[in-house]
Amino acid sequence: MGQKYKVNIVLLCAIGFLVLGGCGKRPSKVEQLRREKYVADSVALVAQQQSLIYYQSTLDSLLPQAQAFLNDRFCYEKNETYEDYGHYVHRRLRTRYNAERNYVQTYITDDFRILVKLYSVGSRPLNPTQVTFSSGEQYNVFTGSSHSFEQEQWHDILTLEDTSATAALHFIDIYRSEPIIVRMQGKTSRTFRLSDRDKEALLDTYQLGCLMRDIHQLEKQIKQTNLEIQKYEHRINHRT
Repeated sequence: MGQKYKVNIVLLCAIGFLVLGGCGKRPSKVEQLRREKYVADSVALVAQQQSLIYYQSTLDSLLPQAQAFLNDRFCYEKNETYEDYGHYVHRRLRTRYNAERNYVQTYITDDFRILVKLYSVGSRPLNPTQVTFSSGEQYNVFTGSSHSFEQEQWHDILTLEDTSATAALHFIDIYRSEPIIVRMQGKTSRTFRLSDRDKEALLDTYQLGCLMRDIHQLEKQIKQTNLEIQKYEHRINHRT
């Protein structure tokens, strides 16, 4: 409530300044211009204060949602030797628990990027360059970066980043109630079906990623809005 009262007071002061300035002798052009700038800055200040209230309220509602996801379903991983950024991964999709099967993993990096990794295991290297997600007659093809290594069997990894990763998860979200087939293509191809448990974990990560991006954007907007408020307050309070 205090913020709203402050906003109203600033607006009333600006209006009063303009009205009272119109009484008595006619002001000079310089004085008139000064009054107009005062009113313009006061109105802009009110708009920024109202935006700040909205951004902060929205942020306060999103933070508990993201924290509940993190506490209940995710863990944080980082290889200090090889990785500049750590990541949040769903407990069901951790590499250590899924190393010997074909599956899709997704995680969120410290810098709020969503990545999708497709893992395939076979007797020969696949060296995948693209993957097709299909459900019935609907499908989407994505191209990514590939990495393969041999450890008893051949392990092939295809990584999708940014727009491709988000689009792949969006496809899974749309067809979550239907069978989804994943076909990794390289020297040959390997095909597997997403389980319901994997879909659930992937979509949990998708939802968390969207929440974290929204939170990050709101924090940036709040910081910028506070700077704008300080600018207008300084101009109003120091105008002569």
